[in-house]
Amino acid sequence: MKPGTTRTVEIESLAYRGEGIGHVQNKVIFVPLTAPGDKVELTISENRKNYLRGLVNQFNKRSQHRVVPLCDYFGDCGGCHWQHLQYEYELEAKKKILQDILSRIGKVDPDSYECLPPIASPRPYGYRCRIRLQGLTQRTTELGFFKSHSKEIIPIDRCELASEFLNETMKRLHGFLNSLDYLMGFTEVQILASPDQEEATLAFSCPQRIDDELVKDFLKALKSRIPKVYGVSFETVANGEAHTEHFGNCGLEFDYSFSPLSGEGHVPLRYRTQIHSFSQVNPEQNRNLLQTIYEWAEPSGEKVVLDLFCGAGNLSLPLARDVKKVIGMESSPLAVENARQNAELNGLPNCDFRNANVFEGLDQLGGEDRIDVLIIDPPRKGAKECIGNIVALEPSKILYVSCDPSTLARDMGLLSYSKYRLKRIQLLDMFPQTYHVECIAEFTPEG
Repeated sequence: MKPGTTRTVEIESLAYRGEGIGHVQNKVIFVPLTAPGDKVELTISENRKNYLRGLVNQFNKRSQHRVVPLCDYFGDCGGCHWQHLQYEYELEAKKKILQDILSRIGKVDPDSYECLPPIASPRPYGYRCRIRLQGLTQRTTELGFFKSHSKEIIPIDRCELASEFLNETMKRLHGFLNSLDYLMGFTEVQILASPDQEEATLAFSCPQRIDDELVKDFLKALKSRIPKVYGVSFETVANGEAHTEHFGNCGLEFDYSFSPLSGEGHVPLRYRTQIHSFSQVNPEQNRNLLQTIYEWAEPSGEKVVLDLFCGAGNLSLPLARDVKKVIGMESSPLAVENARQNAELNGLPNCDFRNANVFEGLDQLGGEDRIDVLIIDPPRKGAKECIGNIVALEPSKILYVSCDPSTLARDMGLLSYSKYRLKRIQLLDMFPQTYHVECIAEFTPEG
């Protein structure tokens, strides 16, 4: 089974990273762009100790779960993994992958907790309000994404995951950059767009600082060509340190108001985020996320909520009207500034957002109010380093928002050791057409 060997393989299931899974002589083989039920002739591209990888030469049989991909770049662009799957089947696959990972890594019995039906994205396509494009400047300027497993840039003129307004902004930006009588030397450009307000802001990453006069001419020309871009920032890196200059309004406001499923009233929320702060890319699913957090937190007037890795306050601000106090911790000064502004924007004086390293700041909470609800939305690496501090606070419940089921499962094992059990888990499909899994897990103390 050396690389270059050909085999016929039937695809049995899907892996977390998006590939199809089959077997060759009892050895697992991962095959991209396949679906369970496919029977393919392939060439082995990689032979490792515990697994193989293969590339499809031809299909002998196609799965009943396949559909025609909507995007012309699918298969080359590395952004999407499952456009060839029926959306309903994609949701089923993600739920199964999530439960398998929790069983295998977290050692939790599937019958010991409630795994709720996935919440589908209202828009399987056209849902993104933010994208990060790579810049390729030679004789002309191209915008695109990295090719799968490569640093090669695939130029694009449209992303099917982006909203129509974002796509229109990207198209105008591409035309504008190529209308200049000079080339802008940037490596990335990020676009944050509000589909409802039809406003956008841009952030360019540049290898070196741009002359002030050139920036002035660039911004003036941009405003005349794309009038609905209200802010631009330039980020340069010198001696290992990033330096960012902002021009205009580099933040956008979103309306995330919702009605609780219990039907009790209405939760108003206006949320402002800067382009350099973390925010969810799927606004409609973010509203479903907030609604779920609100329902599970069961807010009441005497409760204190602690929000770790709070960002700009996305998860805890909806609770603030109905609880005694919200404490948020976040290491990004810009995000904390946004969180404080959002609390003021929504008239919520009981929010205390702190600029602190979560892994260190928890030690400072010993003499404060008892924590009733602890919300944690850690980065992809999870929260291993602070689990001990979290359980020492003895919260009545922990609501863990995860974008990586593997690190969630690992942290679940640590919580279980500390006598916190998984009560229920809710998958929200924040990223349709990709393998990424977003979910909320509720943990409560045993007994």
